[in-house]
Amino acid sequence: MTSNISLSYPNRIDECTIAETTATTWTSSLPLSNIQNPVIKRVARSTIGYRTSTLKINLPYEPRSIGVVSLINHNLTTNAKVRVIAYSGLDFGGDVRFDSGSDFRAWTILYPIYSENAAGTKYPWESRNWWLGSIEEDQRKSYTSMATYYPTENAMVRSVKIIIDDTPSISATSTTSVTVSTGEKTFTVATGLSFIAGQEITVYKTSDNTTFVAGTINSYSPTTGALVLNSTSYGGTGSHSAWSIINGDNYIEIGRVFLGRTVEPSINPFYGEISQGYVDLTEIQRSIDNTKYYYIKPKMRTLACTLKHLTQEEAFSGFYDAQREVGLSGELLYSYSKPDYIGNINMTVDKNFYARTFLCNFSELSPIENPFVNGFQTSLKLEEIV
Repeated sequence: MTSNISLSYPNRIDECTIAETTATTWTSSLPLSNIQNPVIKRVARSTIGYRTSTLKINLPYEPRSIGVVSLINHNLTTNAKVRVIAYSGLDFGGDVRFDSGSDFRAWTILYPIYSENAAGTKYPWESRNWWLGSIEEDQRKSYTSMATYYPTENAMVRSVKIIIDDTPSISATSTTSVTVSTGEKTFTVATGLSFIAGQEITVYKTSDNTTFVAGTINSYSPTTGALVLNSTSYGGTGSHSAWSIINGDNYIEIGRVFLGRTVEPSINPFYGEISQGYVDLTEIQRSIDNTKYYYIKPKMRTLACTLKHLTQEEAFSGFYDAQREVGLSGELLYSYSKPDYIGNINMTVDKNFYARTFLCNFSELSPIENPFVNGFQTSLKLEEIV
C-alpha cells in the first residue's frame, strides 16, 4: 500500500531534554547535544567501540503531536536496527503511544524486487539488491542518511525512547601482523569474500576494539585473500596479529533528530502539478582565457507542487498551519510516499524512496486559495537542507 505525499513539522527536538540511558559515551568534541544543532553536519559521535545506544528524549512543557521520528545524517550500516517507542508521560511513563518494534531497519528496504525487464522494474538480476532490497552503497552516500519511522497516526507524546542497535557482524578475521597507523595496510583474509574497492571498513584488534585502523579498501583478491586498506584513521598503538574486520565505522554518528506531526492530503497532486529537481550551488569563475574554475558547493533538492481539492481541515489545520509554525527558517520533513511496515520491518515499493524523502525548508510561502465552494488549494515550494 502506498500513501500520498506527506509533510512533517515543526521539529520539536530543540525544546527537548536529551539523555543517554546506556553505557554509551559521546566524545567531548562532538557531544550528544549536537543533535539539537540545526547544522546537520555538526554531528554527535559516540566514543570508539560503541555501536549501540538508548536515547531518552523528553518534551518537558506539554504533550506534543508527533507523527514522525527520524535520525538525520547518521552513519548506521544497512544492517542497523532503530526502535522508536513513544510514551504519554515523561521518562517513559504512562501509556505507549506507538512502537516501531525491535526489527525496524534504519534503512528502508526497497521491495518488491523484479527482474530488469519486468513491469515495475527495480533492480537487475545481477545486483545483490535483487535479493537483499537494501540501498546500494554508492546511492547511500549520495543522499543525507535518514532513519525514519512514521506511526499510523499522529499521537500526543511526552517522551520518546530511541534504541540503536548497530552491532556489526564480523566480515572477516586476519592474523597478519600490522602496525596501527595511517597509510596502506595489507591483511590476509579468507578467499572468496565480497569485499570491493572503495568499501569502508574498520579493522580492530579482536581483544580490544579501541585499537583499530579504518578507511577504504584499495583492493581485494578473492583468490589469494589479500586485502589492501587505505587507513585514514586509527586508535591505539603497536603492532598486532589478531584482527576482526567490520563494515562501517567503529562508532555511532548522528547529525540531527526530527520529531514533528505529519500532514497528508487525501488527494495527491495531479500529474503535471509536481516537479522535483536539483540546484547546484557551485560557483564558477573564468580566467582571461576562459578556463573555468569551480568552487564546489553542495547540490540541494527542490520540490514544487500544487495541492488541489484540499478540505478545509487539510488546508488550514495542515498546510497553512505548517507555514505559520515554521516560516522560511524552520525545518520540515518531506516524503513522496511513506514506507509500509510489514512485520515491523519498514519497506517500500518505491525504488526511488531515498531520492524523494528529505529534510527541507519552505523556499516560499504560498496562500491558501478557495477556487470553488468548500474546496481549497495551495502550493508547496521546498528546498533541501544540506
